[in-house]
Amino acid sequence: MSAVIALHEFNYLSPHTSLTHFLGDSAHDNYAFYQWLDTKDILPIIKLNQKKKGRRELGKVEITYAPDGTPICLGEPMVYNGYSNNRCRHKWRCAICYSKKRRLENPNHYCSDSPYGRVVYTKCHDDLRLYPKVARQSNSWTRLYSQRPAVERINKTLMIDDALETTRLRSQSRIYWHIFASFVLIHLKAQVAFTAR
Repeated sequence: MSAVIALHEFNYLSPHTSLTHFLGDSAHDNYAFYQWLDTKDILPIIKLNQKKKGRRELGKVEITYAPDGTPICLGEPMVYNGYSNNRCRHKWRCAICYSKKRRLENPNHYCSDSPYGRVVYTKCHDDLRLYPKVARQSNSWTRLYSQRPAVERINKTLMIDDALETTRLRSQSRIYWHIFASFVLIHLKAQVAFTAR
């Protein structure tokens, strides 16, 4: 995968810079890549590939889940109820029992013996792809993933505007210089736009 090679080369060229998050589209959504990122202590912010659906067995309890990894309780997606750092697991609650209003609207809803409702815990190491440490339903994940279009704009500038895609350069050092010059140009454009405000 090109992302693994790019991250490895980045780490080799800049060993003192540590990466904390990886923003990726659904093309990076595979178990091997999640496991590799976990070994490097990089948090994945990756959109789920909608083609991968179905059932998953976590431990001894088989659950059904939505395409975005949310557990299902009696046909309803469960509500994300936070991440426990000391126990390293996510907590999910029945959506109807979680809301007082919905509980009153559905008095015959019984998914658990407790009025608190059904609770499902998912551990990150059970399924790194569906339950990363930054949950997809959380505000943190949404805020981080909203930066993804900026990455696409830079890729488009490099590949199309600065003609890296159609370059006739052959040596790796010349390609690196081409990329370096493109990044200098991107920064200069940003400076001009910032000072023009």
